[in-house]
Amino acid sequence: MDYCAFATDKFLNSTFLNTCVLGLFSLLLAVATVVIAVCQYRFQKNSHEQKLLLDRENRILDIYKVFGDCGRVFITKYPSANLKLGILPNELEVKKQQEHRSLVCNTFGMAKLIFKSDPAIIGQLEKIMKKFLELSSRELQVILAQREVFMKAFEQVRVAFADKGVVTLQDVWLNQDAFDMLNKLSNTQDVVDLERGIESFWNNELSDDNFDKYFEPYISKIPRNALE
Repeated sequence: MDYCAFATDKFLNSTFLNTCVLGLFSLLLAVATVVIAVCQYRFQKNSHEQKLLLDRENRILDIYKVFGDCGRVFITKYPSANLKLGILPNELEVKKQQEHRSLVCNTFGMAKLIFKSDPAIIGQLEKIMKKFLELSSRELQVILAQREVFMKAFEQVRVAFADKGVVTLQDVWLNQDAFDMLNKLSNTQDVVDLERGIESFWNNELSDDNFDKYFEPYISKIPRNALE
């Protein structure tokens, strides 16, 4: 074999080898690109699913807190002298309760979407919502009605204890017998029924057996630090 033929042969073999190497490299690069793309897709999919799951868990916690607070936003706390005397503690308490009424109604709409496959919890939340709306409306009505009751009761007490120097409301607070009489005269059946209704609401609709147990299958899956 002459030198030219040998050189040509060697060049061809080298070119063939380089072509094979480049082809194999291109194939590996293509495979790596596909693997990276698949991994990125799976990561993005998992991240999206985790975000959806976290959003759902946060919404469940919001529902739990809003309905759980239904027993804490009453203007009066039973038993309450303010209720019997027809006294509104302050406008802030009234506003807070009115805002919570709207919040409960809006949250119930969200709950029906979140728990659409769980009619039991939806039914219980609806009971709580209706009971809360009924009691909170009745509470304000009783307070306003009690104002007239209180004025009449106070006049009776003032006359009965005139010889004891009872003239003002402060005098009544300082005289135990006068205070007891005012308290008795102001304790109407509407007040008694409302106080019993609020207490019953706590012990029934908002009890662990009628409230917490419906959330346990959902909240038990949520990290503890999310509840704090």
